[in-house]
Amino acid sequence: MIRRNPGVGLPLLVEEIARVLDAPWLPAGHPGALEQVWEKIEAQSALDKLRRDLPGLTRICRKELEKLLDAWPSSLDHLGEAERLELKQQARIALLVHDAHYGPGGPYERFATKGM
Repeated sequence: MIRRNPGVGLPLLVEEIARVLDAPWLPAGHPGALEQVWEKIEAQSALDKLRRDLPGLTRICRKELEKLLDAWPSSLDHLGEAERLELKQQARIALLVHDAHYGPGGPYERFATKGM
């Protein structure tokens, strides 16, 4: 899902990883303690993989948005003028959101500072 629609899938994945990693540890004798350890190990592994894949996904998303903004009207002929303008406006907004999220201080940066 992330590779097909990173704008939707990536925040969901990051939220789930954060939920698992931020969950308080269960006491040692708790019946779910061992399962929680494995969940946290898997979440950390997913986070490590995400850190490796994120630059590539980010470049892909940005290039697609830039291509959309640079698209000649003939490549969007199947859309009406209003739809083309709306689509390009959404692409501009997505680029702004993208820059806010992946730039310094973005929501994914907190994982880099936790030392995980």
